[in-house]
Parts: sequence; C-alpha cells; structure tokens
Amino acid sequence: TSNGTNPAAKVALVPFVGAVNIGTSPSQSAWLDTIAKRSKHNAHNLQGIYIARRANPGCPPLPGEGGVKGGGESGWLDMPEIKTVITALVDFFLPAAHAATPYTVVEIGACDYANPSNVNNSTLYELLPEVTWKGCVEARPEPYDVNDTPPGTNKNTLWAKYFWPDGLDPGDVWFPEGANNYMSDEPFDAPGSNLSTNGWGRHFSVLKYRPGKTLNIVETPPATRGPNRACPEPILPLTNDYAALTSSIAALRHYQGSGTVTAEGVAWGWRVLSPGVPFTEGAPYGEVRKVLVLMSDGGNNLDPEEFRMHGSDKAIAPSGTHYSSYGSLVYGRFPDGWDADVANQYLDQRMSLACTNAKEAGIEIYVIAFGVAEASGRQLLSNCATSPSHMVEIDRNGSLSFAFDTIASKMSKLRLTR
Repeated sequence: TSNGTNPAAKVALVPFVGAVNIGTSPSQSAWLDTIAKRSKHNAHNLQGIYIARRANPGCPPLPGEGGVKGGGESGWLDMPEIKTVITALVDFFLPAAHAATPYTVVEIGACDYANPSNVNNSTLYELLPEVTWKGCVEARPEPYDVNDTPPGTNKNTLWAKYFWPDGLDPGDVWFPEGANNYMSDEPFDAPGSNLSTNGWGRHFSVLKYRPGKTLNIVETPPATRGPNRACPEPILPLTNDYAALTSSIAALRHYQGSGTVTAEGVAWGWRVLSPGVPFTEGAPYGEVRKVLVLMSDGGNNLDPEEFRMHGSDKAIAPSGTHYSSYGSLVYGRFPDGWDADVANQYLDQRMSLACTNAKEAGIEIYVIAFGVAEASGRQLLSNCATSPSHMVEIDRNGSLSFAFDTIASKMSKLRLTR
C-alpha cells in the first residue's frame, strides 16, 4: 500500500543455520531454562561427570568398566567413584556459588578431575562477561522440539541458550586446533599436565570458562568465532510493515559453520504463525490462512570436524562435528554419537515430523527447493510440502523471484476461487 503496510496480510522471517535466533527481548527470555532443569540442557557438549585425566605417567589406570569414560589417557570410572565425585562437587552453576568461586575442580586421587554434573549455558555466559548472548537457542527435548506446545511449568518445554563450546588450542599432531577456538584451554586441570596430548579433557572441561580470560571473539559474518558462532539474524515476528520486512531481508548474511538444521527452521516458522507464546502475533487458528514458505538447498547436516585419532584409523575430533541447536555429534542427542550419517538422518526425521505436525495443525507449507541435486533431498522437501504442487524447484542459476512469484500466483488463485 502507499504507506508501506498491508492490513490484510502479515509476514514473518525466520533465518536458520544450525540454529534459530529468537531474539533477546524480555518476552522471549521469559521462556528460557536458566537453571538447567531440562532433561537436555547442553548435555551434548559439557554436561555430566567428565573426567579430565592428567597425562602423567605416574597415574595408575582407572579400574573397572561401566562408568563414565574419561579423557586423554584415562579408562573408565567405576560407579562408586562416580558417587564420590557427585558428593564432592560444589553446585558450581548456581549464580551464588560461582560469584564467590570462579571455578571449582574436584580431584580424585592425584590424577583425575571432574566437571559439575549439570552445566548451565546461561551461567557460562555469566562466566564470560565479555560475551553477550545473541539470541539463538537449542532445540527443546523430544517431542517438544518439533511441536508448538507452549512453554510453561514443564521444564522440557523451555529453551536453553545456544552456547558453542570453545575449541581446542593447537596441540600435538593428534589434536590440532579446534574449529571454534576462542580462548586458552588453561587450566582444564592441574598445572603441569601435558595439554597437547589430552585433547578430550581440554575440549570438554568447563574449568576454562571463567571471568578475566582473554577472548578471541569475531561477531562479523561469515566466519564468526565465539559462543555465538553461526547464530544468524533474529526472527522478525509477524508484521504488515513493508519497510521493516525489506530492512530485515537486507540485513541477512551468510554464516559459515554449524551446518543446516531445517527442523528448527520449520518448527520456528510454525511458532511465529501460532497465536501462543513465545510469539503471540498470530491470529487464532481458523480465523485466517496460515502459510509457511520453506526455502532450502537440501537435507539436514552437521558440519564435520574430524581428524585421525592417535592409534586409530578412524578420524574424529572430540566433538565429531560442529555445534548446532542439537549439539555436536559426540556425547550428543543423536542415536549414534559416532556416526554423522546417522545423526543427519535423525535430523531429517525431526524435520519431517515438524512438517507433519505443522500441517496437521492447519499450516499450509510451500517449499522452494534451491539447487537440490540429490533425489533424497528433493523427496524430503516434497514430503514436507502440503502437496507436490506446493513445491517449486529451481537450480543454482535460477531466479528466486520466479519461485516466489510462482508461489504468490498459486496462493492468489486459491484465494480467488474460495
């Protein structure tokens, strides 16, 4: 219209990479799990009883099996020893505790050190006051990751802040620099340990996150660095302000790393159309037509981060892949924490379920398949669409304007016949 608005329609924008940025307004922050009560709260990165084994020839081998695997040269920790760790750990991630003690370390014997049993992403940001959370979130635990259940008293309906862990400092030939190295790994355990050979301890230990450290943060895309790496521009909620829409589109940038998690893009595309929190701009179901347009270049994938492990012919880094809204491959939220193909198939399944759930709720889905060469990727996107006619395929040299014009034409014809 002449004043740049259209009262008959509203449009939202949901950029996604490996995660979605919901924004940092009080209305969105109100639905964050800031005290790590969810069943999945950074469990795929740092959480749990992780033993950072000092690379010391004098350390005896750990006995037994069936416990929690340690890092570096360690073996397995027996359950009685795990209970000892739990008993000894300070509740490091409550704000009152870390204010007085920047970090705590629990020693077992003279050789082993442990993380707290519950790692809180919100507190990790508090421990790095030089870094501000940008607004990206982790996916909710199943089944809430792919549905529109409003956040509430059930802690699994809340979201956790996205926090990409620090990558390894350069070490020996088996532990080169990590993909997102933004701080020193010291002191992941006691002074004098051989940091170059204990890559697992250096990667997973929370002890290095503390105030006063020198950080190498890059916020300008495409090659960002830090806890917010690969966190895109925030969602623009439903609006009929044409100027706001064009401004948000012009601000979109390409981000390297993380991968593609389309499941989160679909889920948040549905949530901005919903009338319920955390976005409330949507009209009630049944009153208006709700349309989601998904643009994708294929299936879901986690960017690999691999190298050859010492004494093994299998190439894998401590994390296995880059971080995403579902974490990284190793110690993650995937059926197989060592097989990236299985993890990517899991993400495809979550995306398909998000599409099915949204359509059953009354969301009409159009898909633009942009340069998708693989038949499996085209089929995945076609199945997401409301019908085969709801998908438009264009090649890498094709016109996105043509794709959107085609969809607009289809929508207009449907409106004129009703």
